[in-house]
Amino acid sequence: MSLLYTLAIRVFGLLVRVAALFKRSPKLWVSGRRGWYRRLKADIGGAKNLVWFHAASLGEFEQGRPIIERVRAEYPDHPILLTFFSPSGYEVRKDFDKVDHVHYLPLDTPRNARKFLNVTRPKLAVFIRYEYWYNFLWAMFRRDIPVVIASAIFRKDQLFFKPYGSWSRKALRRISRFFVQNEESLELLESIGVANKELSGDTRFDRVWEAAKEKMEFPLVERFLAGRMCLMAGSTWPFDDELIKEIVPLFPDLKFVVVPHHVDAANVRRISTLFEGDAALYTRGEDQDLEACRVLVVDTIGILTYLYRLADLVYVGDGFGAGIHSIMEPAAFGMPIFFGPNYHRFQEAVDLVERGGAFAVNDRQGLVEGIRRFVDDEPGRQAVGRLCREYVEEKRGATDRVMTGLREFLGEPTVWKGKG
Repeated sequence: MSLLYTLAIRVFGLLVRVAALFKRSPKLWVSGRRGWYRRLKADIGGAKNLVWFHAASLGEFEQGRPIIERVRAEYPDHPILLTFFSPSGYEVRKDFDKVDHVHYLPLDTPRNARKFLNVTRPKLAVFIRYEYWYNFLWAMFRRDIPVVIASAIFRKDQLFFKPYGSWSRKALRRISRFFVQNEESLELLESIGVANKELSGDTRFDRVWEAAKEKMEFPLVERFLAGRMCLMAGSTWPFDDELIKEIVPLFPDLKFVVVPHHVDAANVRRISTLFEGDAALYTRGEDQDLEACRVLVVDTIGILTYLYRLADLVYVGDGFGAGIHSIMEPAAFGMPIFFGPNYHRFQEAVDLVERGGAFAVNDRQGLVEGIRRFVDDEPGRQAVGRLCREYVEEKRGATDRVMTGLREFLGEPTVWKGKG
C-alpha cells in the first residue's frame, strides 16, 4: 500500500506541474519547492533542538499560531521551523517573526523525507489539525522523533475508519500524542485502538480571542464606511458574490465590504465587473470615489481576521459550496453571522446556530430576511454579538492544555510563560 501511496503522490506532483503552466497558485507551489534541499540546508545547517511545525495552509497556521508563540516564549533557545503545503499559507506568512525558518514542505516521497530529516533533525514535530504525510511520518518513526498532532479533528467518513483503511491506522497508532478538538474525535480514535490522545479543544479560539484584542486600524475602510452600517462578506466564492450583488440594491442604507477567498487579478476583475462600477478596490487607495461606491472589494490577503472588527453584520462564504470558511473571527468580535446550508462539518457553526448567534440561510430570501431582522434592531444585534463572544471566551484554553503535553517532549521551559 505504501508503494501505491507514493505513486499517487508522484502523480499528484506531476498534475500540479501541468496546472502550473496555466494557474498562479500551482505555479507558486512548484517554484517554491524548486531547489528546496539546497535552500533548507543553507538556512538551517546544523541547528540543534529544532521544533518543527507544519501547517497545510493559512487557516491551519492560524490554528497552530498560539502554540508556536508559546513555544517561542517558553523555549527561546529552541529554533523553530515552520513549513507549509500551500502557497496561500507560505506567501502570507513567509516572514512570520516568531519562527526562525519558513519553508515549503517538499513532496511526500521516501527520498524527500530522508533528505529533509537529515538536514532538520527535529527534536519534536507538531502537525496541525489533519496533516498526515505518511512517508514523512514513517521516516520520523524510524528515527524516534516524537510526532504530535495538535487541534486534531476526525470524522467517521475518513479513511482511517473504513474497513480498507488498516494501513493508515498503523501510522495513527504510532503518533506520540493527539490533542483533539472534540469528544467525537476522541471516541473515533478509541475505536481504532489509538492510545496516546487527549481532549484539548481548539486552539483557534485562543488565537481569535487574542486577535480581537489587537488594535489594528483600517483608515481606508473607515472612510469608505463613513459611519454607515456595514455587511462584510468574508472568504467569498463566485456564488456568494452573485448573492451579495442581488442584495445590495435592497438595502440602500448599508455599505458592503467583500473579501474574496481568491484575490488573483482575474477574480478581482470579475467581482468589480459584477458590481457594475459601484465597487471600489482596497489596493487602489484614495484614488477613487469611496463615498459614492456601495461596495468595497478587499483585493489583498491576510487582514480579514482583523477587518471583521468594522462589521455590523457578517456573511461567511462557501456555505453553498464545499463548506463554510471560519466563523470564529467574526464571532470573537461579536455580531450576527450568516452563511449557507453546508456548515454541519464545523462544530462552532453548529453550536452557534443552536445558541442563536449564527444563522444558516438556504437561499437569497433567507439572507434578506436575516439582514432585515437586524438592520434596525441595535439591541438585537448586540444581544446576538454577546452570545458569539461568550461562546468564544468559554472555549478558550486549548493552548494551555497542549503546552502541558508538549513539555513532556521539550522538557522544562527555559523561560516560564505558561499557564498550563
